[in-house]
Amino acid sequence: EVYFSSPEIRCRDGSKFFPRERLNDGFCDCSDGTDEP
Repeated sequence: EVYFSSPEIRCRDGSKFFPRERLNDGFCDCSDGTDEP
């Protein structure tokens, strides 16, 4: 799957890309909050 194999993550709303290391780091990088549980 492209979402999980890419070194960068894209917000579900398409607004931003960020490094995989920042996924589930306790800080919302995406304005829609899709990068945090």
